[in-house]
Amino acid sequence: MSDPLAMDPVRRLLRRFGDAQWKVSAQKLLGANLLAQIINLVFIPVLTRIYPPTDYAVLATLMAISVILSLVAALGFDYAVPIVDDDDQATCLTQAGACSAIGVAAAVSLAALTIPAEHLVPVLGDRLAATVPWAIGLIVLSASLSTTLEALQIRHRRVDVIGWARVAQACVGVTTQIGLGLVGAGAAGLVIGYGLFLLTPAVVHIAYLAATRQLRLHGPKRVWEAASSNRKYLHYTAPEALFNALSVHGPFMIISYFGSTPVIAAHLSLGLRLLQAPSFLVAKIGSQLVQGSARNWHTGGSLADNSRKIALGLGAIGVVAGVPAIILAPLLATPVFGPEWTGVGWVIAMLVPGVVLHMVSFPLIPVAYLKGQNAGIMILTASTAVFRNGLCAIALASGGFATAVAFSGGAIVQYAILTAYLYRLSRAVRHTEYKNVE
Repeated sequence: MSDPLAMDPVRRLLRRFGDAQWKVSAQKLLGANLLAQIINLVFIPVLTRIYPPTDYAVLATLMAISVILSLVAALGFDYAVPIVDDDDQATCLTQAGACSAIGVAAAVSLAALTIPAEHLVPVLGDRLAATVPWAIGLIVLSASLSTTLEALQIRHRRVDVIGWARVAQACVGVTTQIGLGLVGAGAAGLVIGYGLFLLTPAVVHIAYLAATRQLRLHGPKRVWEAASSNRKYLHYTAPEALFNALSVHGPFMIISYFGSTPVIAAHLSLGLRLLQAPSFLVAKIGSQLVQGSARNWHTGGSLADNSRKIALGLGAIGVVAGVPAIILAPLLATPVFGPEWTGVGWVIAMLVPGVVLHMVSFPLIPVAYLKGQNAGIMILTASTAVFRNGLCAIALASGGFATAVAFSGGAIVQYAILTAYLYRLSRAVRHTEYKNVE
């Protein structure tokens, strides 16, 4: 009799592990993420008929700026929260990340207010040029707080809270964008919806911690000591996150400000969103569960093996889903998204290989951190960020299609190198774990 799991790559991935709690956590996160992504994806054809590509180009630029800044606003302490050994230290690092996010957001708002409006009009338009400087700090703060608080929930495996937060943010973001679009808000509707999308998880996490009386605050001295003892995340992980964000989102700012066809930024942004919705549905779950289980797996000598198995499983899922996407996207783009979005189908087809390689790298990163290779990852990511942004800047003079090819080709090179590097590190960790167990 044939194995019914052989045709289900997600369940086959879960079957690799015997930890019942791991399976339950994965299935809960998978269900919640699936519902959230369905909400996001189902309404994209509605949004593309309400908002033209020029409005999406504005959102793509703002998203690029906010993502780059929000990833470093917590100074990398959000990466440390699920990994450190002591729960009190994890709480202190959460508090340190939140305080840092508040300070960075305030600095960003003040800096944005000093930029003359005439320099923002070519990118944001007349309507948003005067208001975005006030909002960018709040957007950065919302995104950074949500990520930092989610890291604390991951540590304690509160997957129900994470799941409901993601479903809530999908509902709030989509309904706001559709409602404001129908009343003629233009690009401002997309921006406001995006801001509320980022804010919602932070509100959910704070409400849960307050309701369960788990919102503990430590004194400044203790927070400073925890931050100082984990400063390697400030020195290496935060810059690595910044360079990684620059490699993905830097080209959007280059295209929007210097390109003659900023609509390509809208096509690339929508294409990435469509691909990242299903790919991150699985990949981010795998990464978060590796982070949450890293200490126990490493102690038991199975971290490298489990991480590599997850990576291989994600690769198989990516290939199975990616090949049909490459074939069907150019055929279905116009009937699904409208006549103004014909080019997005070809963009999606070009982005698929890079997204699959990115998926595979997710669960291997905690292994590299435990190996102490923070500096190596930072240098590698910085090099690829310069390469991708330079490639897009050079291609910009040749038009939108060449820019899309440069963007997708740079992603393939970046994540192929990163995945090979991480996989090699996992082999070294595997050898060390086997010796320790023996």
